[in-house]
Amino acid sequence: MKSAILVTILLLLVSSCKTEEESPLLSSGEVQKQILDKGREVVWGLNNKNSDTLMAQFWESDEALFIINGRMIKGYDNIAKGLEGSMAARKLFQLSITDEFVKVFTPVSAMHVAEFEQEVTDEKDSTFIERGTWSAFYRRLDEQWKVVLVHESYYPITPNQSTTAETE
Repeated sequence: MKSAILVTILLLLVSSCKTEEESPLLSSGEVQKQILDKGREVVWGLNNKNSDTLMAQFWESDEALFIINGRMIKGYDNIAKGLEGSMAARKLFQLSITDEFVKVFTPVSAMHVAEFEQEVTDEKDSTFIERGTWSAFYRRLDEQWKVVLVHESYYPITPNQSTTAETE
């Protein structure tokens, strides 16, 4: 009798513990589409200087990471502060992405990789073009895709890639 009660309690405990993996699983194609849509929201947020849309994509945690050209920014608040500061320092910003793909690891984790080109006009009216590659690691948390890690690397600027308002 004791063992039947113990087994019943154990089964109740196990069945009441809901994990991410127990939620309805998405197919790889569904995950890819959802991550590509999230990537479009990131681009829109950057191009429109909309930090709310941009930061809504990130995991609100002290463990969130943004690595940009070897510099690591750790924590949601620090990432928000850095992105808002860089947006404020730009008069105009136009980002486009190419050669993108999504690698699905599990139904709750995936990585978005893309090459990018961004045309920037800064506060001094200098205009330049930057190119690089980014990878964003997404995790499905509380039924929402969130960026938990971004890595961004810029290619070296060559003279024919950069222009300034003064030389035009």
